[in-house]
Amino acid sequence: MSEQPLTLDYFTGRVDQVRKAIEKAIEEAGAYGSDQLMTDLEWTQYVHDHVHVTDEGDNRLVDDPKTTSHLGELVERYRVH
Repeated sequence: MSEQPLTLDYFTGRVDQVRKAIEKAIEEAGAYGSDQLMTDLEWTQYVHDHVHVTDEGDNRLVDDPKTTSHLGELVERYRVH
């Protein structure tokens, strides 16, 4: 993603987009869905509510570089625009 901290709203919006892309991939794969798809889907469900956030003024920023980096990987993997 980026070097700058992401706002919580932007982060959760991207997580939602990735989750939709994963759900579509699972639907298209049918019975042949992979464990990786399920793992990624579970990650999006968990991180949506459990990411570390800090308050800076009026902004709520995601303060978890490892998590934002992983989200960036999923955005690329599932070709989310």
